[in-house]
Amino acid sequence: MVLFYMSARRWRDKRHRDVIRLQKDTTTAVIAKEEYCDYCQMSGTKTVALYDGKTTQGAWAYMCEDHFSDYGVGIGLGLGQILIVETS
Repeated sequence: MVLFYMSARRWRDKRHRDVIRLQKDTTTAVIAKEEYCDYCQMSGTKTVALYDGKTTQGAWAYMCEDHFSDYGVGIGLGLGQILIVETS
């Protein structure tokens, strides 16, 4: 069974429209295409994001492994999800 959950604010945010479904266990999210780490993009590099989660600053971001370990607050409902890219 799949749980479809996303806040209205995040649904309006165009970049989150590619989230296909959040798994029932709330630790993974299936997405349609790869996303890139928001922190890496700020420094001018493109690193594939492995997580979509809440940061220690309070905002949510796509994060690579390194930035998740530095800024991520956890995995689970209200904390963050592991991203899984759906293959066709």
